[in-house]
Amino acid sequence: MIELTKIQNKAVNSKGKDVLVTAGAGTGKTSTLVARYLRLMEENLSPRNIAAITFTEKAAREMRNRVRAALQLRAKETHSAQDTAFWQQLEAEMDSARIGTIHSLCAEMLRSHPAEARIDPAFEVIDEGRSLIFQAEAVEETLAHAIEDDDLSQVFRILSTNQLRNLLGRLLARRLDASLAFHSTPLDLSMTAIRAQINAFLTDSVVEMAVEELQELQDTGNLAEDAGPTLTTRILDLLEDWTAVEAALEEDDLIGASKALFHARREGLRRGAGKRDSRAKELQALLQARYDEVVQPWLGGASSSDLPPDENLEDEWRSAYGWIQDLFERANSYYRVKLDYETSLDFDDLENGALQLLKHPKIRDRWQGIIHAVLVDEFQDTNGRQRQIIDFLGGGESG
Repeated sequence: MIELTKIQNKAVNSKGKDVLVTAGAGTGKTSTLVARYLRLMEENLSPRNIAAITFTEKAAREMRNRVRAALQLRAKETHSAQDTAFWQQLEAEMDSARIGTIHSLCAEMLRSHPAEARIDPAFEVIDEGRSLIFQAEAVEETLAHAIEDDDLSQVFRILSTNQLRNLLGRLLARRLDASLAFHSTPLDLSMTAIRAQINAFLTDSVVEMAVEELQELQDTGNLAEDAGPTLTTRILDLLEDWTAVEAALEEDDLIGASKALFHARREGLRRGAGKRDSRAKELQALLQARYDEVVQPWLGGASSSDLPPDENLEDEWRSAYGWIQDLFERANSYYRVKLDYETSLDFDDLENGALQLLKHPKIRDRWQGIIHAVLVDEFQDTNGRQRQIIDFLGGGESG
């Protein structure tokens, strides 16, 4: 039997509602997921009815093996032939269990609906390393074109070749989000878009939870003991910047709020300090990951070469906006050609394709009828599209 704490038992046995378990490394999250998986099978769900989503293929193999071992143990511990046969049958079904990464599940959905997804059902999934090579090649081809173009070459008066290379690389790494931002946010609405981006970050559920818990550690006098001296200083800087962001927004000072956010990433969210088992260190990591997902693409701050926002810089970027959009679209087009030539989809394609399929009521109903429970390991590391997919599969109607 899997030994669980009182809180873990509550998570395993809860019915009819979503359950979120937050805990540090080595505290039994995987054991809790395995026990939850077995409890769902006790309630007559087959492994094909449960989507267990892990962050890596290695984690998927580990979870599959642990579930299989738990099923074997259950079969040995039962006292009736009927129960033994029940657990043995479930173990036999584990080879086809939906335990894997979000991308393997998305690929399965796309292969099931190639016509609706408008893709070749024989597509290959390009690995992350080869995708980065294709993106780097697309950026270099774009820069070479820009140098020869009389109009586009003017952008080099504002940004250096390396700055453009890094910018286009970051945009391609989040090409779907970047494309949406360029086409849905006209230049004259850029400040409105900045406010929306800041608010999206501040009101993110993981961000709110992490900041509140850090503030509580400080308010109760437990921060220094938990974090150690260096990390304590950084967390105090972070909380001070957080107050500055909120105050700037109250005054409608978007540049001030952006400056405070940028400073928070450079100082308060700078990793590499803190005790190994520090809760503050774990919360800092969560906040940094969310910043790099939501804020970094448009504000920067993660790299020492990123320039802090200021009024003059905003004017320069406003002048370069059209050129940057053109360069991004060319780089994205070059990258797309490389993928299409090899009949390949990258991880963004998989996520976006599956999400668009689930927005069709008939397809969504079919998958909600197949998958009756969704378990997610490392939920805090999921991005916006992945969370929408998970919400759809869990019974949501609008993602």
